[in-house]
Amino acid sequence: MSDIIFKGHKDRITIIFDGNKSFEKLQNDFEKKLELSQNFFSGVKKASIEFKGRELSDMQKSQMLDIISNKTGLEVSLFIPEKKLDCTINPDELKTVFHKSSLRSGQFIHYNGNVIIFGDVNPGAEIIACGNVIVMGAIKGLVHAGCNGNKNCVICALSLLPVQLRIANILTCLPDNEVVTKPSYAYISDDKLYISPLQ
Repeated sequence: MSDIIFKGHKDRITIIFDGNKSFEKLQNDFEKKLELSQNFFSGVKKASIEFKGRELSDMQKSQMLDIISNKTGLEVSLFIPEKKLDCTINPDELKTVFHKSSLRSGQFIHYNGNVIIFGDVNPGAEIIACGNVIVMGAIKGLVHAGCNGNKNCVICALSLLPVQLRIANILTCLPDNEVVTKPSYAYISDDKLYISPLQ
């Protein structure tokens, strides 16, 4: 277990995995390490977790976060480093990033292009993109598309719960009692932001 190292930072906890053991063995060692390291997490109620030293899939990261939560009682989320957005990029040259899991509270994606999420954007999570934002799940947090001022961008999702949506410099908030449960998209027309069902 000496090949598992915890490091505390102001905005996150970094967990470093060393070695080439199987993921199952790594999980077992990680659980034991957490049991022996309760003092490290003393007084902490929630934390963003950063994994280093070994490539983990989104599913494996999620499993590790569940282990931390179960062993320590912490409210945990995956730490995603903030990237400074370059708003000078031509909209026609934007690239697309895919994120294959839900965004939890405290997580965010800031990207110089289009963003596609296979999961939900939960309350307290946010996406800010220069291009379009497509969510194959529910949007419950903050989403801002076309942050470089491009009013032709859209936000699509399978459902919209009370949430703040923004395209370019135009903002809308759904009322607390309004829920859009059908696949829909938000767009700008005549400098107003509308939400319509996907046909």
